[in-house]
Amino acid sequence: MMDAPRCRAVLRALLTPVLAVLLAFPLLVPAGGRAAAAAGVDTAAMDLVSDGVFASAETDRVAPGLDVTRFSRLEEAGWTAGSVLRADLSEETLEVDVVNSGAVTRTATVSEHVERAGAVAGVNGDFFDINYSNAAQGTAIGAGGLLNASDAAHPALTVSGGRAAISAISAEATFTAAGAQHEAHGVNTPRLPAGGIGVYTPGWGEYTLDRPVGGPDEIAVDAVRVTVSGGAVTEVVEVTGDGAPADIPEDGFVLLGREAGGVLLAELEPGAAVEVDLATSVPADVALTGNEVLVADGAIVAQDEAVHPRTAVGVGPDGTELFVLALDGRAHFGRGMSLPELAQLLIDMGAEHAVNLDGGGSTAMVARSAGQDRATLRNTPSDGGERPVPNALVFRTTAEQGELQDLQVAPVSDHEHAGRVFPGLHRTVRATGLDGSYAPVPAPGEFSIQDEGLDLASADGERAVVRGVHRTEAGVEYAAGDLRASTLIEVLGRLDHVRASRNTLALDSAGDSELVRLSGYDADGREAPIEVADAEVTAPEGFTVEAEGLDALRITAESDEGAGTVNLDIAGHRVQIAVTAGFEEREVIDFAGGTENWTFGSDRATGGIEPAEGPEPGTPGLRLHYDFTEQSGTRGGYAIATEPVELPGQPREVSMWMHGAGNGEWPRLQVRSGEGVVSNLDGPTVTWEGWQKISFPVPAGTAYPLTLERIRMMETRPDARYQGEVVIGPVSVVVSSDVDAPAQAPVHDPFVVTDGTVADRPLRIAIMSDAQFVARAPESDIVQAARETFREMVAQDPDLLIINGDLVDEASPEDFALARQVIDEEIGDAVPWIYVPGNHEIMGGPIENFEQEFGPTHQVRTVDRTRVITLDTSTGSLRGGGMDQLRMLEEELRQAAEDASVTGAVVFAHHPTRDPKPDQASQFSDREEAAAFERLLAEVRAETGLSTAFIAGHAGVFHASSAEGVSYAIAGNSGKSPSWTPERGGFTGWMMLGINPAAGDVGRLPDAPQSRLAWMRAEVNPRVEELRLDGPAELGVGEQADVLATLVQDGTREVPVAWPVSAQWGGEGIAVDDGGAGQALTALALENADDSPLRYNPATGTLTAVAPGEGVLTVTVNGRTAELPVTVAAEEPSEPEPTEPAPTEPAPTEPAPTEPGPGEPGAPEPTEPDAPAPGGPDDPGGAGGQPGGEPDRRPDNDPAAGPGGALPRTGSEVGAWLAGAVALLLAGAAALGAARHRGRE
Repeated sequence: MMDAPRCRAVLRALLTPVLAVLLAFPLLVPAGGRAAAAAGVDTAAMDLVSDGVFASAETDRVAPGLDVTRFSRLEEAGWTAGSVLRADLSEETLEVDVVNSGAVTRTATVSEHVERAGAVAGVNGDFFDINYSNAAQGTAIGAGGLLNASDAAHPALTVSGGRAAISAISAEATFTAAGAQHEAHGVNTPRLPAGGIGVYTPGWGEYTLDRPVGGPDEIAVDAVRVTVSGGAVTEVVEVTGDGAPADIPEDGFVLLGREAGGVLLAELEPGAAVEVDLATSVPADVALTGNEVLVADGAIVAQDEAVHPRTAVGVGPDGTELFVLALDGRAHFGRGMSLPELAQLLIDMGAEHAVNLDGGGSTAMVARSAGQDRATLRNTPSDGGERPVPNALVFRTTAEQGELQDLQVAPVSDHEHAGRVFPGLHRTVRATGLDGSYAPVPAPGEFSIQDEGLDLASADGERAVVRGVHRTEAGVEYAAGDLRASTLIEVLGRLDHVRASRNTLALDSAGDSELVRLSGYDADGREAPIEVADAEVTAPEGFTVEAEGLDALRITAESDEGAGTVNLDIAGHRVQIAVTAGFEEREVIDFAGGTENWTFGSDRATGGIEPAEGPEPGTPGLRLHYDFTEQSGTRGGYAIATEPVELPGQPREVSMWMHGAGNGEWPRLQVRSGEGVVSNLDGPTVTWEGWQKISFPVPAGTAYPLTLERIRMMETRPDARYQGEVVIGPVSVVVSSDVDAPAQAPVHDPFVVTDGTVADRPLRIAIMSDAQFVARAPESDIVQAARETFREMVAQDPDLLIINGDLVDEASPEDFALARQVIDEEIGDAVPWIYVPGNHEIMGGPIENFEQEFGPTHQVRTVDRTRVITLDTSTGSLRGGGMDQLRMLEEELRQAAEDASVTGAVVFAHHPTRDPKPDQASQFSDREEAAAFERLLAEVRAETGLSTAFIAGHAGVFHASSAEGVSYAIAGNSGKSPSWTPERGGFTGWMMLGINPAAGDVGRLPDAPQSRLAWMRAEVNPRVEELRLDGPAELGVGEQADVLATLVQDGTREVPVAWPVSAQWGGEGIAVDDGGAGQALTALALENADDSPLRYNPATGTLTAVAPGEGVLTVTVNGRTAELPVTVAAEEPSEPEPTEPAPTEPAPTEPAPTEPGPGEPGAPEPTEPDAPAPGGPDDPGGAGGQPGGEPDRRPDNDPAAGPGGALPRTGSEVGAWLAGAVALLLAGAAALGAARHRGRE
C-alpha cells in the first residue's frame, strides 16, 4: 500500500498550481524563543500555471515584504517564462519609488538605476523617445517629486499613502507671467502638441530642445524658447534647429512653445517675472505611466494580440499588493504574450487592476537575493542584454541594517545540483548572516554535521568544506549565538564517470580563453558539479589552465598557434580536452567546372542544376532549382558531388556563399565522417534575399576526415509549396591546428543485459522501431525485415508489443493499409500491441491518415502493476502532438503514484530526448521541452518512489543511458539502415524490456544502479544472418586469450557481440564469470568454483585456461548460436626440486581486494522479492556461471547481472583496476595449475 508521504509528495509535485516552488533560503531555527526576521511574501499563492504544463517556479527572498519568483510553463503556443516581484506595501520598511539617472534624457540599464538608487530590486519603466532624446513619454513621479509629465492622460501605477492603484494621470502644470496664468502642456516631455507650451527643468538634461518642437526632422513654425533664471526671464529666442544643448539654468527653467504657444511666449520680455506650478491630474507619492490598461476590476480590457516581451504591474484588490512582471519573449524559451494573455496571467496572480509598461527589448528585471550585496538580472532580455532605459520602478528597504538577525547556509556554487556530492569528493558551503533587511553581515559561528555519511573536512570562518562518505542526505548546520540554520547535502552513489562542458576548444589567438566546468555522475546518471580542488590538472605547452571560482577552469592560449590536450584527473577518472590556438579559412570548392563535377538529385521533388555567376562579377557559382509543389512530405533538392570532396584538416565549420530568395528552405551539407557515418551539417533557414555567407558548424566529437557528398536544400513544412532556387558560391572550411581529439570513453549503461536474458522477468514488453516501408513496394526487403522482426518478437510471447514509430515511410492511406495487413498477418491477436506514431507517420500526409487506421495517437494502459503511456512526437516535439497528451501525461503519472497497485511507469515516444550521436540531429526539437520532460520523470521517481523510464526510437541506433535515476533507451532500426557504426549500436534488430513490478517502488535515496535495474532491464536482439566466434583452439594452463564474437547483417555489416548487443554465454567445460572484473579470483576461489578447465569473462572477452581438458565455448544471440572448441594442453612433467617441509600455515598470498560496496563492480546483488538468491539452489546460473550444458539463458541475475550482466563498470570502459583483477586471475590460475600438478606427481 502506498504510504502517506509518497502520496503527499506526488500531489505536491503534480497538483499544486506551481509544481515546484523551490525556496532559495534554508529553514531558520531561532533559539530561545527569539523571533525570526520578517517573513517573505506568500508567493505560493500565485497561480503561475494556468493552462500550462511542465510548470516550474523558484522563489528568492529580496527584502522584508518583497520576494522574486522565476517561473516557466509550456502552453499551446509555446513557452512562457518570466520573473515576478511580489511586494507587500503594508510592510512599513518597504518603499517603492520611480527613479531616473539624474536626467530625463539620460538612460541607464535597470541594474544601474537600482544601484544608483540604493534599491534592492527594480524593473524598467515607461515608453520613451528611443533613438532621439530618450526621454520618457508619459508621467513619472518619484520620491523627489515630478520628473516628467505629458499633457495626454496615460494609465499609470500610482501609490499614495502606502496603497497602489491604476489611474489615468497627466500634467496639470501652469505658469504665470505678466500677471496672467497659462496652461503648460507638459513637463520635460519629448513631444509638445501643436500650439502647446512645455516646461523644461534642469532635470531634462543636455539633449537639445529642438526635439520637443519637431526636430531633428522639421522645426515647427513659431518655435520659441524662453529662459528663466532666478524667477525672471533672461532670454527669448527663436528655435532654429541647430541642435544646441539645452543649457537649462540650475536655478530656473525653460519655457518652450510652438505655433500659438510660441507666439504667446514671444511676447515675454527679458526681466519679466515668471512662476511655474508643476502639478499632475492625480495627486500621488509615486507614479509611472504605461500605455494601456490590462485589467480593470478583475476583468481583461486589453485588446492588442501582438506577441512581445512584456513588462507590467498589477495591483491587488486592497491596493497593498503589487505584482511586477517581466516576461521573456522572442526566444525559444519564452515567446512573450499578447496583451489579453498578459492580463489573464496577472489576474491568475491575484491582480485586480493592471497596466502595461514598456516591453520588447526594454524588458528587464533585477533583484538581489537574501544574503547578496547587489541585485542581479532575473530575466532574459530579448536584445541579449539590458537595454539602457530612461527610468525604472524600484524598491528600497529601510529595515534595520548592520545587526545580525538571521542565518542561511547554502552551497557556494550556483550549479543546479550543488547540493550534492560524491563519496570521497568535496562540496564547499557558506553560512551568511542576515540583518533585518536581508543584507549580508558577519556571523561568527561553527559548523556541524550529525551524519556519518558526510564528513566536515574543514571549516574556515563562515565557509566549510564537506566530504561525501556514503549514500545519505545530511544536514550541514551552522550556529551563531542563538541562531541556527542548515542546508541539506545529498551524497550520491559512487562516482561513475565525469564529463567536461567542452571536449574541444578552438581558441583564435594568444590571450583568448574559454571556461570549462566538470560534472560527475553516479551509476544512475545523477549529476553533481566537480570542484576544481578535486581535480588534478595537466596543461599542454602553450596553454594555461587556472581555477575560476570553485567549479570552473579557464583555459587560455599563450600563443597564436598550437595544439594539445588538457588532462583532468578526478578520483581515478580522466577527462581530456583537446585545445587549439589559431585558425585559417581554406577554399575547397570554387564551382569553376560548372556542372562537370555535380549532378542533381531529389526526394519528393523535381529540379536541376546549371552554372551561374557567383557572388562577385565574373566568378563561378552553381544554381540549384527545385519544385516543392508536388508533395507535402519532407522534400529536398540536392547538388551531388560526382566525386566526394575530402575537407582538409579538422574543420570546425564549413562556410558557403548562397544567393537566396527568402523562401525558408533549410540548407544542409551531407558529409561522411572518418568512421564512415553519414550525417548532415545544418545551416540557417534561408530568410534572406541576395548573397549572404552562411556557416555550417561541425559538431564536437565528429570523427575526421570529413568528406562532403551533397549540398541539400530541404523543405520540412507540409504547407510550404513553391518553386525555388538558390545560387551557391565558393565553399570554404575554417580549420584549426590539427590535434588528436581524445576519445571520450563511452558510458555503457547496464540497463542493457549483455550476458543473460530478461526471459524470466514477470512482465516483458517487446519494442521495434523504424522499418519505413511503402505500399508501392509490398515485397521489398524492408517489408520482409519488418515481418521477420514481428515473427521474432511474437515467438518470445511478450505481454505487450510496441511499434515505436516510423513503421511506414510516406504516411499515405495505402502505406497504413499495408501496415495493417502486415500487423494482422504477423501479430494478429497473439500479442496485444500499440502503434506509436513517428515523424514518418506524417511525412507525406496528415496525422488523420494514421488515426483513421490505427486510432488515437497517444494511449494509456496498465499492465501488471505498470502504467504504460505512449505519446505522439510525430512533429518532433511533445507539444506538436497536442497539449491534451501532455496534460494526460502529468495526470497519469499523478494517478500512478497515488495508486498502491502501480509500481512503475514506462513512457514510449518515437523521438528520444537526447541523440547520442555527435550531430544530435535525431532528438526532441525543443530542448527546453526535453529538459522539462526529463525533470518530470526524475521528480516523480525521487519524490514518490515510483520507478519511471522512457523508451524511444528514431535515432537509428541502439542505446541506453540514465539521468537522475531514470532509464532512457533507444530502440534502433528494424528495417532501414542504421545511422551509426556497428560497435556503437548501429545495427538492425529489436528490444525486449524485462520488468519486475515487485521492485518498482524504490523509496527514498535508492541505491545506484541496483534499484533501477531491479525494476527494469532490456535485452537487445540484433538481426543475425551469421554468427562467428573467433579465438584460439588450444591454450596452455594459465594462459589467456581474447575471444571475439561477431554477427553479420545484410551481408556485409559486421557487429561485435558486445554492449549494446545482448548475448548468452555458456558451453561445456566452461565456467562463465558473471562479468564482474573486480571480483577476487584467488586460487582457492578457482579451486572451489567447479572443475571446468576454462573460464570466460564476457565483459572483458578474456578466456583463461585453468586446468588440462577440453571445452566448448558457446554464444547465443537472438536464437543463433556459435561454438568455439578449445583444448587446454597438459603440462610437461618436470624434475621436482628439493623443498623445505611444507609449513603448517598456508603460505601468504596477495591480499584480495576489499569487498565492493552496494552497486560496485563485483558486489553481491540484492534479489527481487519473487526471485531466488543468485547462486542458490534455484538459480540456474549461480555465482560461477554455467559450467556446462546448454547455452546460458540465465536471467540477468536480478536486479542486474551486476554490473556483471553488462560491464565490469556501469559507466566508463574498464579502467586500470581491471589490470589488477586480471593479474589476480593469472596468479590464481597458475597457483591452481601448480597445485593440481603437484597432486599428480
